[in-house]
Amino acid sequence: MTTDPKPSTNSNTSGRQALRGGAALVAVALLLGGLFLLVDFEKERPDFYESARVPITEAEVILSETYAEEKELLQQLQTVHARLDHAIGLLGQAERLAPADKRQIETLQVRLRALEDSDRTLKTNPKALQRAYHELTGQLNALAEKLAQPGQE
Repeated sequence: MTTDPKPSTNSNTSGRQALRGGAALVAVALLLGGLFLLVDFEKERPDFYESARVPITEAEVILSETYAEEKELLQQLQTVHARLDHAIGLLGQAERLAPADKRQIETLQVRLRALEDSDRTLKTNPKALQRAYHELTGQLNALAEKLAQPGQE
């Protein structure tokens, strides 16, 4: 009779217990690690319900949009000033005028330069500003018509 050595049930049982104990230890460690991460994440998460946050965020958005509009407005203002400078320069090119017509052109140039004053223009009522442009345009048209008449040099 040959006897085969049988594995000891005692060592088999203790191996399983060690394996279960190790698995339980890993599970507890993972659970604790997850809890610590959640607690830490909770601390770093912004409080979207903070009452002061809403108006500050809205102000930030408005300011961002306003900058784009302000930039566009400044570019338009530069274009307007360049066109006014060009109009003033063209009036300066008018030659062979009667002294009264020359004085009228000088007055028109002064009024056009006044339109270039941004601070003053922005404080002006839009209707008054429109009226000033309309008057200046009318005066230039009347002077051009007068000079177009035969015998006017």
